[in-house]
Amino acid sequence: MARAEVGDDVFGEDPSVNRLQETVAALLGKEAALFVPSGTMANQLALLVHCRRGDEVVVGGFAHNANYESGAGGAIAGVQFAVAISDPSRLSDSRYVVQCLQPSGVMTTKLAEAEWLFGFKLVLRPLAIPRS
Repeated sequence: MARAEVGDDVFGEDPSVNRLQETVAALLGKEAALFVPSGTMANQLALLVHCRRGDEVVVGGFAHNANYESGAGGAIAGVQFAVAISDPSRLSDSRYVVQCLQPSGVMTTKLAEAEWLFGFKLVLRPLAIPRS
């Protein structure tokens, strides 16, 4: 590490970070990638990109960002998590999934956790809810 070529990644001057981002972008077939130092920061970026303050995000009962990030979703991104029952037997019922995605009260559902909705692309399309 002492001999590593380094630079300021904020100005795009760190060759290691640049190579990592370029490699990941190429692997995923994307135009670009962004390295962030933690999963919490990555989750906050996703929430901030897809939601406005006051929006609702539907997550499963064991969602990391709702249970283990010390309220960062509300404090930083200003979103409210709506926890859906994580009962695998209910996830095969598309009516249940759609019911979970409907606006609840004054909240507007803007995002559904992709991990919770794995395999429900047909439900997401008509409601125009982005997947992170």
